[in-house]
Amino acid sequence: MRNFLTTTKSGLSAVAAVGRRTCLAAMLATSFSATSGGFAIAQTLYGASQPSLAMGDAGEQSYGLVSRGSMSDVTQSIMTGSLPPESATAQQINGSGLASTKRVPATLASMPAVIDGGYYDGGVVSGNNPCFTTGCDVSWYVGYEALWLRREGDDNFSLTQFTRMNEFDYELGEFGGRITAGRLFDCTNGIEGVFTGPYKWRRSSNVTGPGNISSRFLPTDGLDGGDIDAFNDANQHVQTYEAKFSSYELNRTWWTWDVLQTMVGLRYIDYEEDYALSTARAGVGNGLFQSSINNSAIGPQIGALLMRPASLRTNYGIRGKAAVFANFDEVSTFMSNAGTLVLNANDDAVDLAGLVEMGIFANYQVVPSVRLTAGYEFMYLPGFATVPDQNYTFLTPNTGSSIENEDEVFLHGGSVGVQILY
Repeated sequence: MRNFLTTTKSGLSAVAAVGRRTCLAAMLATSFSATSGGFAIAQTLYGASQPSLAMGDAGEQSYGLVSRGSMSDVTQSIMTGSLPPESATAQQINGSGLASTKRVPATLASMPAVIDGGYYDGGVVSGNNPCFTTGCDVSWYVGYEALWLRREGDDNFSLTQFTRMNEFDYELGEFGGRITAGRLFDCTNGIEGVFTGPYKWRRSSNVTGPGNISSRFLPTDGLDGGDIDAFNDANQHVQTYEAKFSSYELNRTWWTWDVLQTMVGLRYIDYEEDYALSTARAGVGNGLFQSSINNSAIGPQIGALLMRPASLRTNYGIRGKAAVFANFDEVSTFMSNAGTLVLNANDDAVDLAGLVEMGIFANYQVVPSVRLTAGYEFMYLPGFATVPDQNYTFLTPNTGSSIENEDEVFLHGGSVGVQILY
């Protein structure tokens, strides 16, 4: 898979001449061994026929220019060195006993033989395909990307009046981003595992004042202002809002035409959010409101990667994935006011969610087994539960006893990385 992953099509130009001869030789070998129709083509390409039992030397046989079998004196002279290969005639016998005569080019006849009817492609035996099916000399690849992701949206969410928390920033993740490991069984088929994360985004605010800070809570259906008096006309409000993300993938991959990778697989996403508002009011006491959301989404995904060469060492392209999940989500809500419990509720559900992931990338080949990568991408996650989606402004005794999961999560960011192939 080395050339899929390390060499562009333009990089094959250095061996194009040998490739053309090798491909032609293989096609002739197939046609010769099949029917007399192939024998007629050989006559057209290499000239008139004359009877003989010459079967060629070992080097000629290995390139499919002649067949193995009994040998004439002329062929034996070639193999023993008494005649140079370029001065001899090598013949192919068909089923009816007729023969074709052709001159073997000296450059091909002098190239090293290969085993089991394989074909020489510049140092690597690539099975029975002479047309440079690239990448067969790579069995494993491992990549690391420092991926800076940012959680967008819900910038206006705050439960303190006239206060906004700072925005989420780009985060690298606890382990630095994304790790990819792949195994190639042959030139086309493989498997791939991908881990992204874990990420943690945090935003907060801390507001103090002379007893004039209020919340956005609107109590109703049995709750009133006395149930939240530690949150209003307070001396301090402290808010924290965190989001966490991790992704795990196992994919079955296929490579086609040197530039296209397709895949199907299974993906699991863990996305969590935690929010807390703590207050202090002189003469009343402290207040605490907490909400915790957890999304555990698992389901099938499909994807593709398309690249094209920019130079002998550089590729660029696009990649994308789409998934459908069963989202196992749950919510927990807690509220106390000056030491009095107001809310302690939870709920869970299973709902449909999804993912759309798109990105652009480029890579630069440093040495045959090492390349540098860079890119930018986004992830769109519909059908996920978030803290702002629970609509905590309107407080009732049943707040937190049912989960809302119709929100959307949007992540985006850039990456740099390295890939090792062996």
